Amino acid sequence: MEETPSSSGARRPSRAASAKSAKSFTSGQTGNRAVRRTVKNVVSTSSAPKPVTTSSFHGFVSVQSRGTVALPPVLRKRYGLDKPGSQVEITERSDGVLELRPAIAVPASQAWFWAESWQEGERRADADIAAGRTTTYDNVEGFMDSLDIDE
Repeated sequence: MEETPSSSGARRPSRAASAKSAKSFTSGQTGNRAVRRTVKNVVSTSSAPKPVTTSSFHGFVSVQSRGTVALPPVLRKRYGLDKPGSQVEITERSDGVLELRPAIAVPASQAWFWAESWQEGERRADADIAAGRTTTYDNVEGFMDSLDIDE
């Protein structure tokens, strides 16, 4: 397919190429399929960057009288929110966006592990392990000796 430069410097299909693509609409094909094929032919020859999709779902939900919002079934199943009592974390951003994140309820007896201070220690420990800052002992006595505890 021939291309001609546009005033912006981007390449676009020539008129002959566009006419050739448009011909598919008049060559006995009817309806939306022909239009989609024509648009696909023209778009696929474009050198413009393809848009980046940030999500695989877009839709609208209604807020009910008591503030209830029902998530679409496909999303509830995808994120494990299809069981009664499932929780969603909501964050209001400064730019006016409400973010929803699936959340897992943590039993009170395990909440200490998820505290920010403990998680920071976990991250430091993971970094030490990844960097090879570990020591292996052959027995308990060797470990105890390394602690330098005065008896």
